[in-house]
Amino acid sequence: MNRRSLFLLSAVSMLPSFSMIFSGDTIYLTCDNSGGNTVQWYVNNKVIPGQADQTFTIAVATPDQSGDYACGASGRRSQDLSISVLDYVPPAELSILTGQPVMRVKDAFTLKLENDDGLQKWKCWVYKNGSVRGIGFRGSHPDNNTRSFQPSQLRDPMAIYWCSDKTNRTRSSQVTIRTSAKPVLLETPPRPVLIGQNFILKCIVWGTDKILRTVFYKDEAVMQDGSSSTYHIKNVKASSAGKYKCDATFHYKGSTGPLSQLTSDAQDLLVQEPPLKTVISVGSGLSCSCPECPNDASYQWYYQQQPEQLWAPRGSGRQYLQAMDPGSYTCRAVWTNKRTLMSAVHTNDVGPQGVIMVIVIIGLVLVGALVAAIFLYKRKRSAQEPIYQDVPMTGVKPSDGDGGYDQLRKKGGADRDGEYDTLMPPAGVKKEGDYEPLKKGEVQADYHTVGAQGAEGGEAGYEALKKGEVKADVYHMLGAQGAEAGEAGYEALKKGEVKADVYHMLGAQGAEGGEAGKGGEAGYEALKKRDAGGDYETLADERK
Repeated sequence: MNRRSLFLLSAVSMLPSFSMIFSGDTIYLTCDNSGGNTVQWYVNNKVIPGQADQTFTIAVATPDQSGDYACGASGRRSQDLSISVLDYVPPAELSILTGQPVMRVKDAFTLKLENDDGLQKWKCWVYKNGSVRGIGFRGSHPDNNTRSFQPSQLRDPMAIYWCSDKTNRTRSSQVTIRTSAKPVLLETPPRPVLIGQNFILKCIVWGTDKILRTVFYKDEAVMQDGSSSTYHIKNVKASSAGKYKCDATFHYKGSTGPLSQLTSDAQDLLVQEPPLKTVISVGSGLSCSCPECPNDASYQWYYQQQPEQLWAPRGSGRQYLQAMDPGSYTCRAVWTNKRTLMSAVHTNDVGPQGVIMVIVIIGLVLVGALVAAIFLYKRKRSAQEPIYQDVPMTGVKPSDGDGGYDQLRKKGGADRDGEYDTLMPPAGVKKEGDYEPLKKGEVQADYHTVGAQGAEGGEAGYEALKKGEVKADVYHMLGAQGAEAGEAGYEALKKGEVKADVYHMLGAQGAEGGEAGKGGEAGYEALKKRDAGGDYETLADERK
């Protein structure tokens, strides 16, 4: 041990030396001047058990790991290094454009950097083998929001990449790339998986896809054994973290030799609790909120037309005020050097024109339904037989000069359709030309109808319909006659010896004077039934 190092106070340094540490970051704490001695690590003056190496790795930073860190060696303790882990994500995004998170040594890959506020004077960095180096962009620095670049070939087992602006206060997320010298690789994510998400581990064999059997292990325990080269982890939990590897049985394309069986290197699967996340509310429109965020937050909206496309900025503010096209929408709270996770995705299946079309269609359907209902209602009304029928009123002009009408009254109850009785003039007021009521005979169900007659002068007499010796249900009807002068006599319809259900009808005759009915005889001869059943003949009217 160097004599001078005994008197040097140990110090804690951090790599990468971020000004702001975000949830999910990987950082390394180093106890400087330890002289190779055993190191003891402290946080908030408490010993961290199981940590004796010169470098203390925080693989997944979380807010509850914030605190004052110190180390001690050879009886000396360093000064504290304060670390504050924010429950947010960086404002810029770094991702893998081509290549895999786990690749062979010296394979090429491409990274993509995105920042909504532009990338002017931005620079990228890599941490590997305990040191940090800068990555220069080739060509001019663009002012747009996206830039792709290809780092140099990677020979180290692991490297962490990120980018930052010229002040190093605004930076991107990290991307971790691992390498392996084996032909069988287990592909793991380039950053921690969020708890609650689904994830797929994939076993890859370079040079072939003819994998016949794959066995997945977690911490040396078999998790899946079968023909599938993928292992699905649903609803990731904290317990899902661990070291994973795969064993593949395969043969190369065109090979006629025996099957090959190889096992991949073990890879760490890291998980973390999700950082703060905004919420989308759907009402008259879309609104974005973050109940746990400070009041100075701004809100940014993003739009994605197709699932495979990138999220594009689409306005700002708590309320989404632009026209909504078909596609997916999300939002997040943003500050100059931090932001929240994106909210849950809201999908809009109908654009503005589609909404108008839907409203028009609904209106047409409602109008059509109303018209159909009115049509069916009127049709139903017209199909019902009315209880009352229109019957002409009989005008009566009494001698006292008052004009009146006899009112129709319904006979029986409402369930008997079309039956009416005609009220006669008041009793005791009988004049020439009046009508006598229909008189019912002594035989049940036999009725006789008298024709109505009117006379303007002279005697106008009516003889009642006289019932002969007929059976029930036999009816006789007289025709109506009128005479202006002279004797106008009517003889009753006389029934001969006829059977039931045989009817005789007199033709209606009227005489105003002259040969028929005026001072002479106005006679009618009855219908005579021929011998043939059901045939009737009408006698001609003979005028004298």
